[in-house]
Amino acid sequence: MMKEMMMPWQCRRFLISSLLSFPRWEPSLLPCCSRHQSSPHEVALALSYPTSDSLPLSPTQIYSSSSLWVVCGCAYAYILQSLILPHRQHSSFCLVLAALVSRGGGFVGSSEFCCGLCEERSGKPNVGCTRGSEVLKNTRRPYFLKPFSFAMSRTSLHETHDGEFKRKESEFRHFISREPGAEFPPEADRYHLYISYACPWASRCLAFLKLKGLDHAIGVTVTKPKWGETKPSVDDHHGWMFLEDGEDVPGAMKDSLNNAKSIRDLYEIASTGYTGKYTVPVLWDIKTMRIVNNESSEITKMFNDEFNDIAKHPEVDLFPEHLKASIDSVNSWTYNAINNGVYRCGFATKQKPYEEAFNQLFEALDRCEEILSKQRYIAGNELTEADIRLFMTLIRFDEVYVVHFKTNKKFIREYPNLFNYTKDLFQVPGIGATVNMYHIKHHYYGSHPSINPFGIVPVGQKIDYSAPHDRDRFSKESA
Repeated sequence: MMKEMMMPWQCRRFLISSLLSFPRWEPSLLPCCSRHQSSPHEVALALSYPTSDSLPLSPTQIYSSSSLWVVCGCAYAYILQSLILPHRQHSSFCLVLAALVSRGGGFVGSSEFCCGLCEERSGKPNVGCTRGSEVLKNTRRPYFLKPFSFAMSRTSLHETHDGEFKRKESEFRHFISREPGAEFPPEADRYHLYISYACPWASRCLAFLKLKGLDHAIGVTVTKPKWGETKPSVDDHHGWMFLEDGEDVPGAMKDSLNNAKSIRDLYEIASTGYTGKYTVPVLWDIKTMRIVNNESSEITKMFNDEFNDIAKHPEVDLFPEHLKASIDSVNSWTYNAINNGVYRCGFATKQKPYEEAFNQLFEALDRCEEILSKQRYIAGNELTEADIRLFMTLIRFDEVYVVHFKTNKKFIREYPNLFNYTKDLFQVPGIGATVNMYHIKHHYYGSHPSINPFGIVPVGQKIDYSAPHDRDRFSKESA
């Protein structure tokens, strides 16, 4: 009897041995594979041949030779003919098989399996296989397996190379400027900000907008927390979606500006043929129907510097001249080790890169704890951009990253200074308003099937960030 879950290498060995026992295809059970000339032995040989990625077949090889149909068919035929598996074990086997043939050795959202085993046994559609999973699809066609669809459009889940997560840079980098003749001048009601409450990068932009008092001049639209299929008739890309008629997702909105269904739609309106990532934040120019910028660090700088003639709080300066060197220094190590460090832990697909990111993360948190024992804020005794960057990671840490991204050495609430610092920032008007824990938890736990296949959202503990803190013990005069 096969165990409920096997490692990919175990599954590969299991498949190879089973394929070698097959004398021929069984057309009555597997019509999709009977059309191919490859024998089970030939497929077993293909599975045995290692590629540079330690995978049985690369996606290119799979598509060019139609081997994927055969590989899936072999495995499926083996399940049908040789195993008496309970329903849950069958589903797990499909997930392992998907991991076996997916790039990077892990199951990804752009891969989908459709199977009819449960329908064959019960006479009902195989709805059980889809329980909580974004990757197993309902089908009424027994013994049919869909080939993989490798969409050009990708997400951060696909930015893992040799087991290590490496974030790709943003691509839209235009600037709003007060300089005469600027292509994008600061004007009220010309620009629109698209965000997700779940995304820390987008939330920092929303915090700047609120702190500067730009709500009246720059509109905001918030996506639903959970990724959805952006173009199911084209590919399997999953991404940020807007609220639709009849839906009730607290905090999410329809796109009343462009009537887009997804963030992907905005990118394709702005740039025909675009095939990069469809990320938030998006700073949109209503006048030209273009994306001005999708890099959060540049959007925040524009909100801080370029809209003072429009802002209700032009006196707020989150990049004060006398602290710029300190801000840049802090950002240089907190970004890679903490802000992006949690993603490097969570999206790693090999042990060594995960442990390297893990160790760097907690070394950096220890460093923050030490700094915050001596001053109120991370770059000095004034609230700056560096604090907002750090806060957006800290507020998600205990509820999401400890579990979902396996950053489980310590909770933030176990760091006296960091925890009080997080409460202090949460209570700043304009910062706490960006925190929607429902969106945060339902996005991470519900949008990454390679990490959490069934989309279960942990209940967790309710942390009261509005409780008193001790950061008032620091005064500006001590800076």
